[in-house]
Amino acid sequence: KNSGLADELQQNGPYTVLAPTNEVLNALTEEEMKNLQSSKDNLKEFVKDHVIRGHMCCSNFRLHVFGFHNVRTISGVELVIRKTGRHLTVSSSDILECDMVGTNGVVHAIGGILGQEQETEYNEYDFFNMFRW
Repeated sequence: KNSGLADELQQNGPYTVLAPTNEVLNALTEEEMKNLQSSKDNLKEFVKDHVIRGHMCCSNFRLHVFGFHNVRTISGVELVIRKTGRHLTVSSSDILECDMVGTNGVVHAIGGILGQEQETEYNEYDFFNMFRW
């Protein structure tokens, strides 16, 4: 609500929210918290870094045959979703709890912070280029 995105996210969905747990948020440094709270724009970008357009349940993530899928947040950050057995990660953060369905999408609790500093470890093009002769 404090980010000013509540109305937009209620009207233009569905969305998938990758929400850091309270433990993760409580572990932010004082400087990181001050930065988030210093302006509505900072908070808005933080929230947008954790929201994907569309309704994506853990049980039906469309993964590439090699076990990963690239997605883009509404802020434009590219993330990689991976599945190893039953274990799911988004970039370097574990998905801890899946498929909390809301009125305008779904929420997944994650064990980390996503954002502009995230880098895609590899993409499909890079992966196939490893096998060039």
